[in-house]
Amino acid sequence: PITASIHADYRFYTDSWDSTSHTFELSWYQSIFDWLTVTPSVRYYSQSRADFYTPLLADGVIPDERSSDFRLSSYGAVSWKLKAEGEVRELPLFGGGDLIVAASWERYLSDGDLAFVDVKESEEAPGLVRFNVFALSLTGRF
Repeated sequence: PITASIHADYRFYTDSWDSTSHTFELSWYQSIFDWLTVTPSVRYYSQSRADFYTPLLADGVIPDERSSDFRLSSYGAVSWKLKAEGEVRELPLFGGGDLIVAASWERYLSDGDLAFVDVKESEEAPGLVRFNVFALSLTGRF
């Protein structure tokens, strides 16, 4: 028997700042043995800029309702993740509780070129990032 499942998610967001966003996520949960789950996943995110976003503010000018915060800019992002989670049940050390051990790696890339909308080079936020996340967790359940 196949001991796996696919999870697909879509989220839409809009607000009064004329910003909209779309998120697509796809994950495959694969059970191996009776105690281990491996989950590869991919996520895509795109947003349009807030109506008061501008990448550069004029020197010495404090405008009303303007921001250069890159989180308000138009951009897209792609990330992929691999997670392994193991569960040890009924440990005497925890009074019969369970211990869950998880390790994961995620790669995140954001850029104006990844957005649904056309992002002009002059409007692209300079603060968009690329990074890796490595995580290890221990969870007790009793």
